[in-house]
Amino acid sequence: MKRPAHLEPMTPEQLHAHLEVLGWRQADFAERTGMTRATINKWATGRAPVAPWAGAYLGALCDMAALRDKYLTPIRSRQRDKADSEPDQIEHEDLFSDDAKGEPESE
Repeated sequence: MKRPAHLEPMTPEQLHAHLEVLGWRQADFAERTGMTRATINKWATGRAPVAPWAGAYLGALCDMAALRDKYLTPIRSRQRDKADSEPDQIEHEDLFSDDAKGEPESE
């Protein structure tokens, strides 16, 4: 019986792809996880299997990056486009203005 994909060990190619999505180098991953650079290099070159937690960790981070790109980047782009079309407006709307807090405007 084949194991589910999320339980399969991460390959060196997948490790490289995940780091690329995050914009990380092997050294960045090592620093953020407390692992040695040598260990990460062994995983990246296939001299040692990638630890299961590392695959899950990188997978979760890439999933969050995809959600950020899907839901937050379009909002930022719309705000930037709006600011470009209205040069007298400030570039970013203040999300904590009185209106956003639900407080009545003073007359």
